Amino acid sequence: MSEAGQAMPDEAESVECRDSLLGLLASHDRVHVEGAGTKRALALASQPDPVKRVSLRGLSGVTQYEPSEFTFTAWAGTPVRELQRMLGENRQYLPFDPILCDAGATLGGTVATGIAGSGRMRYGGIRDFVLAVESVTGDGDVIRTGGQVVKNAAGFDVPKLMVGSLGQFGVMTQVTMKVFPMAPSQRTLCVDCSGHGAASRDVAVRQIATLASGRWELDALDYDSQRHRIWLRVAGPEEALQPLLKDLIQACEDETTLVGADDAAKFWAMCRELKWVSETDSDRDVIAAVGTSLTQFQRLVDAIDSENGIHCLHLSGGGSVTWIRFSVELWEALDAMLKRLGLRGLPLLGRALAGRTSWVGGLDGMESMLASVRTAMDPGGRLVRR
Repeated sequence: MSEAGQAMPDEAESVECRDSLLGLLASHDRVHVEGAGTKRALALASQPDPVKRVSLRGLSGVTQYEPSEFTFTAWAGTPVRELQRMLGENRQYLPFDPILCDAGATLGGTVATGIAGSGRMRYGGIRDFVLAVESVTGDGDVIRTGGQVVKNAAGFDVPKLMVGSLGQFGVMTQVTMKVFPMAPSQRTLCVDCSGHGAASRDVAVRQIATLASGRWELDALDYDSQRHRIWLRVAGPEEALQPLLKDLIQACEDETTLVGADDAAKFWAMCRELKWVSETDSDRDVIAAVGTSLTQFQRLVDAIDSENGIHCLHLSGGGSVTWIRFSVELWEALDAMLKRLGLRGLPLLGRALAGRTSWVGGLDGMESMLASVRTAMDPGGRLVRR
């Protein structure tokens, strides 16, 4: 039994080939598919009815990589850190900063979750990098959609639909993604807004809006809402970065520091691995990502300020993702708050909640749309709804 008195689910059965997956789907009425289990709130999510847990960790390896074409294809269970290592040998990378990479996140889990890291500020989210997907439906049909080239117009864009789907439309077995060349240099600035007292957050949001809409083409723009510090990253040729940094420092309203390479690397790794929650007990609290704009971030934080037990931790991607921590007992209160604000959050770390869907909050009309897609992609309802 867990600390909450909740029985822990049986360990997932790992599959190492597509045929094994097809066999499990054929022999079980309800199947819950997961990757390496790095996103604990999703990996341990369970339903009240009997469910067969299946892990794709064994379905691993790169099947195609063309450095000159800037694309690769890999099995869904491939660890992202192995892909980053392979790409790095050719000075290439996935610039959206895949989260929980060092923790062992898999390619399929990264795409299915759809949450990008700090690098989405300049280059876009995961959806902008997925070119093709091979997936298996709940009925056992193997579907291949998209193409292995960047410029492709092969009908309905099903690969994009799979991003953030949490496996409810099909089990991804292979994914093709495009990659980018690494910049020659990176530099990081830290802007300290803490001197403004109670108004620190409003000052920070104003500066973020200015920086995000400016001419600088920032590589990343995050806000540590606990310490009221803005972190921004620029990338490019060294000779171009020096005048750019000088211009940025002049544009910032508050004390701005050029961060050393080692400290900068540690900070961005902390963001990528969600380590800014290390001081909390993730078994007692829940960490969730909420898609926002800067205006929605302000409204969300204003609402959070009046609710004990819910805290804003970090703002990423220039305001596109707000990370929050909340006590599991406040699930219903947060659900109502997000619905009222027209927002939806995805819990990734913390305690699993039996009998609940993975999302908290919701958007008008989204559930009926998702239900229609689920019916089309999994008419038998074999894949566990998240």
